Amino acid sequence: MKRWFSILATLLGLGIIISCFLLWGESLLNKVLVLDIIASSLVFLLFAQFFFYPLVNLEESDHREVGMLGIQLWTIGLCSILSIAIIVCGIVFDIPFSYQLIGQLVVLLILIIGFVSTLHAGDKVKNVYDKEKRMTAGKESLIRVMDDFMYTEASAKDLDMAIVQKLDNLKESLRFLSPSSSQEAKSLEREFAQLVNDLKVLMRNVSINKEKIGEDVEKLERVFYKRKNIHS
Repeated sequence: MKRWFSILATLLGLGIIISCFLLWGESLLNKVLVLDIIASSLVFLLFAQFFFYPLVNLEESDHREVGMLGIQLWTIGLCSILSIAIIVCGIVFDIPFSYQLIGQLVVLLILIIGFVSTLHAGDKVKNVYDKEKRMTAGKESLIRVMDDFMYTEASAKDLDMAIVQKLDNLKESLRFLSPSSSQEAKSLEREFAQLVNDLKVLMRNVSINKEKIGEDVEKLERVFYKRKNIHS
């Protein structure tokens, strides 16, 4: 329903603009009248597009709108002012049609460049967002793995309190780990996750695997501190 109302409002706006020029533009040459109608309609469509059919999607999680919105508004504002100024000056100072046409074509060129820049800025923001997501993916994965493991650790009986304390400290420290997308960081993250999975299996029988659990927890700490020293 909203889409149909937007289309209706756009058509009504265009109809009003065309009607105004036909009613009060009798003194204009036909070719100037047509040019002014096209230019005015384009200005109106720019604002209609911005409000009714925006290029900017505010629901996108990658925040492309941060890079797009400013350039889009600047482009629409500048082109609208220039186009209207050419129309008004053409009427007031009786500027020849050829000069008005060239002026409007220059405005159209600026508009196209502006919209290309808008899309380019949005892509740049998205690339930065994707890079940050890749950097944080490993850290988030480790937190999930550790959270899942702590349920297993909580149900384990006869587990040494010193080991429990070490695991709790590791779980808390993971939240302050610096994101990184380097190959070394990824390798250490895989090793950490594998050790956690091994510990999960060992926890099924703490009394038998007590010594091995202690060794693996120490390995887990060493791997974590190696990973902690990687910051990019």
